[in-house]
Amino acid sequence: MRKKFVLSGRKKIRQKKSKPGAVHSAAAEAFPLPQQEEAQKAEAQRKEARNAEAQREEPQQEEPYLTETVVFGGYDSTVCFVDESRGIRKKLVDSEGRIQHFPGIVREDHWVKEVSPNALKPRICFRTSFERRADGWIMLWQIQPDGRYWADDDGFGMENDYEVTLYTYVNMNGNFTEPFRIYQVGDQEFTLDRYEAALTLRYPKYLAELKEGTLDTSGVYQNPLDLLFPYIFQPRPYGGRRAYYNLQDREEAASYINHPVLFQNLLEASQILSETDKSRCERMGLSGNRRIRSSMTLFWLLTGEPVFRDVLDRLFDGQTDENTAKLLQTLTRFSQQRA
Repeated sequence: MRKKFVLSGRKKIRQKKSKPGAVHSAAAEAFPLPQQEEAQKAEAQRKEARNAEAQREEPQQEEPYLTETVVFGGYDSTVCFVDESRGIRKKLVDSEGRIQHFPGIVREDHWVKEVSPNALKPRICFRTSFERRADGWIMLWQIQPDGRYWADDDGFGMENDYEVTLYTYVNMNGNFTEPFRIYQVGDQEFTLDRYEAALTLRYPKYLAELKEGTLDTSGVYQNPLDLLFPYIFQPRPYGGRRAYYNLQDREEAASYINHPVLFQNLLEASQILSETDKSRCERMGLSGNRRIRSSMTLFWLLTGEPVFRDVLDRLFDGQTDENTAKLLQTLTRFSQQRA
């Protein structure tokens, strides 16, 4: 039987036509043509290049710096502090060597009396350097005691007398933080920097070896005992010279005691000795025992800390070093006369 089809009215139903290229566009997104892939890659590369260029154009934050770190008298000695991130440029030394905003000098009698007043004028006439520190720079200003410099007896200002070096600090704002102080006369230093520099390098190693009994104390001028147990050098009749870690005098010993870290290190190392077997100490030899005994005597007489007395009792039958005791009496009388 033939089926009948009935139309529901005469209204013509139209299908919605898609826009030309819509189907092709959707397909292109799902399956891009080779030309379209290349165009997308090129656009991505251009975008990446624009971002890189923008980053290069951004100002870089640089640490402050000095335009010169070593200068001499006789020609342009300009030194400027520069902090580009803050737009700061500050002159520390002008072209004629004059120190700007001079912070003054701490004039101790034990060295000022040997220096001509002309040598202490705030002007660079000899070698001056700036050494970088974590919080700025240390300025080492070298002067000639007679103040003649290049007109010295030898023509070079170096042979007929010792150079004197003074120091101060420059902070990260380009300002002097304290007056100049004595740093060195000839090869004699007057600061505790040499001990501080060894804190992170040698001291932990030496302390561990002292505990284990493996400390090598055979050195003459680089003996680790001089760092662990400093003492005031006393020239012997047969000669000798001061080692790098020997204390200069009573004043430097007092500075050592007042140092927040160095003196605590000494107490720690001395505590190890106070618990050490006497036979182990004897293996350090006559020279090593003399160093330790002198150091313990020095700090026992200056501080009265029990640990120094304990070491003397345990290792040296309670006997102090007579030469060190006499030296302290001499230095005490000398200090009273100066006062």
